Amino acid sequence: ADSSFEISYTGPATEFTVQDLVPSQSYFFRLQGANELGSGPYSTPISVNTLRTTARPDTPDMIILQSVGPTFITLSWNPLDAYQSVNPVSEFVLEMTQAFPYDSKID
Repeated sequence: ADSSFEISYTGPATEFTVQDLVPSQSYFFRLQGANELGSGPYSTPISVNTLRTTARPDTPDMIILQSVGPTFITLSWNPLDAYQSVNPVSEFVLEMTQAFPYDSKID
């Protein structure tokens, strides 16, 4: 077996929670099946990053135009996925300008 991988779980379950990991760290996982005849090949490894202990929200998805009239524009957007941050989004800030090209400076 490849010595860079350490066994996290052995048993018949199809789900397991690896605990006591370091925040904001990359981990790689691979899986192998076994039976009385021996072990099969390993799966393709996956990379997973643990969350930061505190984090600003990720960038929201694209803004969706719902409707437009002579004096109004209705927009919508999807909520941010909960798994993206351990600190849930409490509000969104929608900004508007008529200037083009607009200042795309990110704060």
